[in-house]
Amino acid sequence: IIFSLFLFPYTLLPCTLKTMALEAKAHTRSVVAPQLVRLKEGALQRLGKYLKALECSTVAVFWGEYLHDLFSTTIQNSLLEFYPECAMVFETTLTEASVEGLSSLLTSVPSTASLVIGIGGGVAIDGAKWIGHVLRIPVMLIPTIISQDAFASGGVSLDVKGMKKSLRATPPAAIVVDPAVIRKAPVSSTYAGVGEMAGKISSLVDWKIAFHIGEKQQVDDLAVTMLYAAWQACIFFPVPATQPRCLDPAFLKTLAHGLLISGLAMNAAGSSRPASGSEHLISHAIDHIHADKKMPSLLHGVQVGLACYVTTYVQENLNRSARSTTSISANAFTYTKKFLENYQFFEFCASQPEARKLRLSVLLEAIQNAPSVKGPGYPTVLSVPGAVEKALEFANTDKLLHSAILVDL
Repeated sequence: IIFSLFLFPYTLLPCTLKTMALEAKAHTRSVVAPQLVRLKEGALQRLGKYLKALECSTVAVFWGEYLHDLFSTTIQNSLLEFYPECAMVFETTLTEASVEGLSSLLTSVPSTASLVIGIGGGVAIDGAKWIGHVLRIPVMLIPTIISQDAFASGGVSLDVKGMKKSLRATPPAAIVVDPAVIRKAPVSSTYAGVGEMAGKISSLVDWKIAFHIGEKQQVDDLAVTMLYAAWQACIFFPVPATQPRCLDPAFLKTLAHGLLISGLAMNAAGSSRPASGSEHLISHAIDHIHADKKMPSLLHGVQVGLACYVTTYVQENLNRSARSTTSISANAFTYTKKFLENYQFFEFCASQPEARKLRLSVLLEAIQNAPSVKGPGYPTVLSVPGAVEKALEFANTDKLLHSAILVDL
């Protein structure tokens, strides 16, 4: 009897641990994340090593325009050095990102392909993601520019019958970012990445505002924490002495990391909410106006950077009762302005030829149209009474903004 009593607590222990594990499982979740992430100098030269680690010996490669001649030798040498058994069973260059065009390629990808690789900018990245999603083949993405965060998310932007549509796709299984490759890209694409990253505080504040003014979707605190930390790392990064500042190796890696985390935050939330708010609605409205008036399109990240300069001003200056109670909105504009100034974003915009500048008349129209881009089911700061008027007044009078755009009124 004494022996049995002595063992009694220990006989309960496995059952107790099992119960605790079941309870913990009920209050946790799985987050889709890449199996492999490499963000380092010379990563492209080690691609064969990464493919071997993934055990992917047959790959279908989708190149961005003009990139095959630049990087194919580097990749072939890497395969020979680290994974000679690996074979490219299909490769092509993508020049457009439309569902119709990509659909015509589906039957060309051999059934033996164990991995789809997208190398390039938005067209190659979104094209590879969509093809991998439809064929149910894992995808590796190798961005050659960091103008936005699409390389880490599960969303794609494709033309469907001539209209740009946002579609869901399977997030990438692997991401390889080589800063040495990014530095070879046009510097305009990196300035676009600066603008895109600046906009993340605007989207986070908008998500909080949306919750407080009645949106049914709960704010995902994990996604917010991930993206807010990545945004802070960029905002408070010591200003480099190199010129242009955005190409400083350490900052460039931090920026790439921030945009990567932005994509992962969207995956965690299951939507674009963490990384897309009023600043993106204004950018989309600008796209629509440019298309209707047959005006040349501008870089998405540049539009977002200019738009978030306006939206964070409104967020910071709204009455407290009308905005989110979160503290992250308190200095949203102050930090955004400083970040864009530190990395010479306004100077870059001002240096562009007239045809590549955003027109004030277009910006004002876009601000007015932005709330209707996704409708009342996607509230942002611009849904708050008086916010659109405040944004229009600021855009009409701010001298720093006017220095970076074409004032045509």
